[in-house]
Amino acid sequence: MALRYKGRAEVDPENPRAFGMCHRCRFQYNLHTLVWQYDYQGVGIVKKNLLVCPSCLDELAQFKRTIIVPVDPPPLYFTSPENYDIDETGDGSLPVILTVATTPGAGSIVVGNRYTRATLRVIGGAGVQTNKFYGAGGGAWADASLSVAAGDVLYWSVGTTEQPSWVRKNVNAPPTLASHGCYAVNGHDTLGGLASACVGDHVFSGGDGHAPSYGNGGGGGAGGASGAGKSGGKGARQLPNNWGGGGGGGGANGGVAAVDLTTQTDGGAGGLGGVSGAVAGTGGTVASPNGGLGTLGSGGGGGHGDASVTGAGGNGGSDLTFDATHGCGGGGGGAGSSGSAPSRRGGDGGLYGGGAGGGDTTAGTSAPGICVIELR
Repeated sequence: MALRYKGRAEVDPENPRAFGMCHRCRFQYNLHTLVWQYDYQGVGIVKKNLLVCPSCLDELAQFKRTIIVPVDPPPLYFTSPENYDIDETGDGSLPVILTVATTPGAGSIVVGNRYTRATLRVIGGAGVQTNKFYGAGGGAWADASLSVAAGDVLYWSVGTTEQPSWVRKNVNAPPTLASHGCYAVNGHDTLGGLASACVGDHVFSGGDGHAPSYGNGGGGGAGGASGAGKSGGKGARQLPNNWGGGGGGGGANGGVAAVDLTTQTDGGAGGLGGVSGAVAGTGGTVASPNGGLGTLGSGGGGGHGDASVTGAGGNGGSDLTFDATHGCGGGGGGAGSSGSAPSRRGGDGGLYGGGAGGGDTTAGTSAPGICVIELR
């Protein structure tokens, strides 16, 4: 007698066992060899009500498990972390933040975490001469050192020509005490800014521009050591309408302004700046009528002037050290002049706070001030 197809089940007449069908592959097996299929569901394992053969049995799907985030570990007492500041900077010091504001106008900076000291330096704007022949006065210089904390605000105002410059902590107004900030007055007309009107730990006057009866005075330099930038030189007179230009005032701690050259028409030399490598502008001559340029805080040379040749004043040099020893910009040299020669322009004042030199028909351009903030 024929037997029904038994699939993959085994038949033992002496020990018969029940058949069962796999719910996945649909083959018949001995029922006792089929197993229940389980899988993750929710936070536990559930039976799927599927009887499957060993070949169709799936492993538990780990991606269906519910992720249970463990509780935070208890805090540690008296931790001892690595000193990463030393690893990264070598000495644990914070990087120095240097803010240099050179554009006339106002602004502010917020002190960050862990900074404790601010060094402030300011120079007022140079004067603007009312008489085109005369040299303009230089701006004064001031500094201050303040204690600061995170969240403090340092307000600044950079003066253009004929305006002061200042920095103050937490109040947007000029300081009245050195413990609040520093304030440097501007030059006015031919007069340099006076140290007595400034506020700061150290204050220095700007140099005066020269205002002779005849001739074009050189501009005054910005403030420097020994109390002042050097004054501009006097124009040399030969005839009532024929004279040489004055020497530019030396910014910083050095410089000899040109003397009254009453017997010649050559321009006077500029004053020398106080920085190593500074070069003063040379005075103009017949062969080279224009005054030479000053460098590193030195004054520009005065222009030559006689009946046939007229020279322009040399520009004052800039000095970016911003310290009390060197001062800053030198004054521009005065232009030469003559009744018949072409008109010439006075030299520009050097950055920052350098006064302009006088000119035959046009004076030079005086320099604005500056504010420097250094956080440590």
